[in-house]
Amino acid sequence: MDTEPDFSIITPSYNYARYVRECIESVKNQEGATFEHIIQDAGSTDGTLDILHSYPHLKLHVEKDSGMSEGINRGFRKARGKWVMWLNTDDRLLPGALAAVKAFADSRPDADIVYGAWNFIGPDGEIQRAMKALPYSLNMHIWYGTYLASTALFLRRSTTIEEGFLLDERSHYDMDGEYYARLGRAGKKFVHYNRLLADFRWHGDNLSAPNIECRDMDAELKRQKQHGEDAAIKRADSRLVLGHLDKSHVTAHTYPEYHPETCIATFRVDIDVETCGEITPLSTLDYLIGSFDSDIITLDYRVRGFTRDVSGKKLFIDHDITSIQDYIDAKILARYDAIDINVYQANLFHTNMLIKELDLQNYLFNVDANELPPQTRLDISSSLRREMIEIFSGRNIY
Repeated sequence: MDTEPDFSIITPSYNYARYVRECIESVKNQEGATFEHIIQDAGSTDGTLDILHSYPHLKLHVEKDSGMSEGINRGFRKARGKWVMWLNTDDRLLPGALAAVKAFADSRPDADIVYGAWNFIGPDGEIQRAMKALPYSLNMHIWYGTYLASTALFLRRSTTIEEGFLLDERSHYDMDGEYYARLGRAGKKFVHYNRLLADFRWHGDNLSAPNIECRDMDAELKRQKQHGEDAAIKRADSRLVLGHLDKSHVTAHTYPEYHPETCIATFRVDIDVETCGEITPLSTLDYLIGSFDSDIITLDYRVRGFTRDVSGKKLFIDHDITSIQDYIDAKILARYDAIDINVYQANLFHTNMLIKELDLQNYLFNVDANELPPQTRLDISSSLRREMIEIFSGRNIY
């Protein structure tokens, strides 16, 4: 029996003779890892098959299908690799990508999905934009859309495909987004690896939007959103309060900031939640904190006005609170240093939170922290920590 390869690369193919050779060569030239390259061609008629037949190492299957999702699923079922990905015929892996992913994945046995950064390239291969690999959040995925690229994402076969996780073959638009939402809802562990791994080609033929009817797109996005909404409801605990919100509102303001001399960019989000009646914004804290990977959090809570009990007595605060921290999950609090400033007589509560541990890789753009000299890593970490301490304390210290 053949030894299990490190990777199975699945490429769905149909009439892409212009680009398919680049795709194959980008995989064929990978070193430092074992792999099989499975091509699922739906019956190309433009010369693609002639090119494919010229590469004897390919595992070529020519089968009609109902669309890309079905073709990819067929490849998934044939895969034998420890890690599986699909690479479209117009995309390409960057040199050393598989060896880098193998080394990283070996260090993360908890990962079900490993994904990296990628380039958007034009029709002729010119780099248009580099995309950073951001930490995965199901909430961000649902509300802002897919921000992972299939061309730079790897699935652990034993915990995804072999457990029955396949593409929804009804999906012909954003099938990867619906798939990742379903994996996220199932609790699969997404681990980001902030290294450039692949090129995603952006050209007229692969822009799905002009070629799909609105009702089809709505159906795709509805299926994707449903996974997130169901998961959000499931996560809510017994503190969840249901009631009318016709006199409540949420506002948000964003403030990106960058100084060229420090090379540190900050992004501030101000969220103002105002409610009335039995609904308290305190019950949203875990959700809001979990939706943003924040380093510094400033929380202000004020109870204004009054209500009355059945006898007519005024109630200026109708719930017990000694600290905002009482309403934050213990696991979240454990990641932060927190300090309170409260004025109980005025029902004013204030909490500042500062992240305890820094993962340097999360703060770098298109750079692998392990490739930096130790002194450079130390200098960057020190600069980040100084910046955070000053923002946390609200004054210039250094």
